[in-house]
Amino acid sequence: MGSGFTLKMKLKGRVKHIDSGVVSITKSDGVTGMLYEQGAGYAARCNSLASLPHGHPEYDVQVKPLSWCNGVRVGVANVDAYVDNLRNNTLKKGCGI
Repeated sequence: MGSGFTLKMKLKGRVKHIDSGVVSITKSDGVTGMLYEQGAGYAARCNSLASLPHGHPEYDVQVKPLSWCNGVRVGVANVDAYVDNLRNNTLKKGCGI
């Protein structure tokens, strides 16, 4: 039935990652910039979805350094955005959660 070819290899040694190298890559400027761009896109989407009859809600993005990598946080920038998020759940809709 099967005409496949399989190749079995013996493990010659153990592969071990170097923690400092992984951390330096995940905290590098390129990866952080890529994360910031994605977060800025989500914040822009939240700003376009924001709807309050009075006031100007504004959502922003912040880079958060973590122990192994950097993260991005999209959140409210003013009180109007806080009220808008409570009424319309804008952060959840804008970030696609």
